[in-house]
Amino acid sequence: MPDGPPERPTLLNATRGAELLRIGTARFARLARAGCFDPVDLRPSRYRVIIWLYPPDELRAFAERSPELLTGPAPDRLRTRPRRGTDLRPVRWRHRRTARLIHRAADPWSRAAALCAVLDPPDVAAEVPDRHERDLLHRLRPRLIDIPLTAEQRDLVAPLLTAADPDEARVYRDALRAALRTARSVVPLPGAAVTAARRP
Repeated sequence: MPDGPPERPTLLNATRGAELLRIGTARFARLARAGCFDPVDLRPSRYRVIIWLYPPDELRAFAERSPELLTGPAPDRLRTRPRRGTDLRPVRWRHRRTARLIHRAADPWSRAAALCAVLDPPDVAAEVPDRHERDLLHRLRPRLIDIPLTAEQRDLVAPLLTAADPDEARVYRDALRAALRTARSVVPLPGAAVTAARRP
């Protein structure tokens, strides 16, 4: 019999990730902002800085797949995107986190609620005009951050929790619309047969 549950794989912050790839932290940040690899988690630090966390096996896979990006002059797209303020880390993290929550959801309404987790209330209301359905989705809506946060930390991470860009929000709204069609076909009366608890 195993001694206990399997340990979660160690995730690397930018400093340790750069060490793994044998590059500087500035280059690592440029690669991450450009979406060359995606964070799987985040943590707010005591210094009001977001610490993005990466799976080491995905960093190794990136190094094997694109060794040319680890040495020599950085391509123009890696230099110009940060200067334009482009940072794909929040977008990619929201996508990964939402996909994980959908995978863990126990029923169709919970899967729809996972998509609501990254949408502004007006966007949800536009897709879910029925108040009873909205109430159910609100009860089932999971948290994107799975650790307790102080009020200061909540303020820090709040901008990262919502798909504010219209194009990104449209993707989630389209997915929510499809998830709702499925949920309504399975449980046409919201709340009558859905007992799933709010999940972290």
